Amino acid sequence: MTPTSPHDVARHHVTAPANQAGSIVVGAYLRHLRRRSRILLRTAARVLDVHLATVQRIEWGLVPVSSSRALALLRLYGVNDQPAHQRMVELLGQLSPADGSLVDHCPGVLSRLAAVEEQATAFRLYSLGRIPPSLQTAAYSEGLRWPRISPDPLLEGRPFIQGAVSSRPVEVLLDEALLMRAVGGLDVLAGQLDYLATLAEQGAALVLVVPFTSGVMPPAVNLTSLRLPGPGRRHLTYIESPLSIAYFANHRGHQQALDELRARAWSPADSSSILRRAAATAASGTAPTPESW
Repeated sequence: MTPTSPHDVARHHVTAPANQAGSIVVGAYLRHLRRRSRILLRTAARVLDVHLATVQRIEWGLVPVSSSRALALLRLYGVNDQPAHQRMVELLGQLSPADGSLVDHCPGVLSRLAAVEEQATAFRLYSLGRIPPSLQTAAYSEGLRWPRISPDPLLEGRPFIQGAVSSRPVEVLLDEALLMRAVGGLDVLAGQLDYLATLAEQGAALVLVVPFTSGVMPPAVNLTSLRLPGPGRRHLTYIESPLSIAYFANHRGHQQALDELRARAWSPADSSSILRRAAATAASGTAPTPESW
């Protein structure tokens, strides 16, 4: 039953297992709300009657957080509307202790993704279907909107990381097919590929092209891995779909797939040269093909 009153919400005492995808996502979102409201850690600790370090570990997803504590923090951070409280309880109830995963399809999914990316210390992105949203030019992003009847919810207000690529390591693995998919037209594709090459040449991101002949079967058409703060080597991977985001904590298979894709990609210098040649071909009005590079 979905809680419909403060009493019902309090009665649904759900706990997020520590260091799993759900606790990491919820913790990052609570941290984002605390920082946005300019509330200190010690104030949150006083409200929960715990040590300051416990609040920090909740924000890192290192200790379990119950629905009662999560709702107390929401109220402290000025989030008092009942639907937001219900969504938090629903989110905590969707956790999968068996494999540590979380499929987030609740309203506000993009806000929580933005909070997770805000906390990440490094990014690894693989894409087969389209240039990753965080690295799209405005024209390329606009090209993806047409001629669909219904806009993709994950393209509306999608968080971007361009402003942070110079301060946090970003590794981008692009399937060779993306260099030939003229989203928005050949001129738009040319501008997008030039932008990626510029990022690579300026050292803002490591951009590698994965050839058709790599022989690696990726786990999904898009996969992003985030390195997380806190003790140990923690990673959170996520896969986007039109209506949800699936998160996985410390998924060994995902990390191995990304490692294999990187090992079989062209070198940074060759990848940059390929991007420039494909961009020049598209700019000339000719569709890029492998023969172009």
